[in-house]
Amino acid sequence: WRALRAPLPARPAPLRPRWIVLFTLGLAAATILWRIPVPTGTYALGLPTPDFMPQYAAMFVLGCVAHRRGWFETLPVRASRVGFAAAGVATVALMPVALGTGPLAPAAMSVWQSVFAVGMIIGLTVWFRERWNRQGPRGRFLSRHAYAVYVVHPLVLVGLGWALRWLSAPAAVKFVIMLVPALPLCWGLAFLVRRLPGADRVL
Repeated sequence: WRALRAPLPARPAPLRPRWIVLFTLGLAAATILWRIPVPTGTYALGLPTPDFMPQYAAMFVLGCVAHRRGWFETLPVRASRVGFAAAGVATVALMPVALGTGPLAPAAMSVWQSVFAVGMIIGLTVWFRERWNRQGPRGRFLSRHAYAVYVVHPLVLVGLGWALRWLSAPAAVKFVIMLVPALPLCWGLAFLVRRLPGADRVL
């Protein structure tokens, strides 16, 4: 991709409310259309939730653009309240339909997921930026390796799942048992991977 196109210039540009609305509507429409051939519950492409592919792709691209345009730093404080409010209103208005059995239930669920995701992302981004904007040594280590953890965590989770295949216990108990070794193993593996020559440039 870099051979075909230069990277997006890193210049600040304000995020306009209408862009957020259009993105959310587009994401909802894409999700509705995508789930016609790939309905919820489908297992394909090695993914347990391929019906969320529009969200995965759109949020990844949006995150890259937001970083280049400085949106994480320039979102106004009131955007947090608006984001949380939009997520709450969408939940109250759409969840009764989305959890029903009528013909509009799948579409309502797709719209709710899109509005809720965008609203919570904006709300939490600003909330953490304003209230939790300091890091100690441990915090810097965790954040520095977070993307590498995102890339390598399936290896750790699949390995632990296979190692604990003999365990007969409720799902919540298995989650807690896996969580204890999974966190240090994920960050430990990420640390080792990023020590490879050139790896820290992309991870």
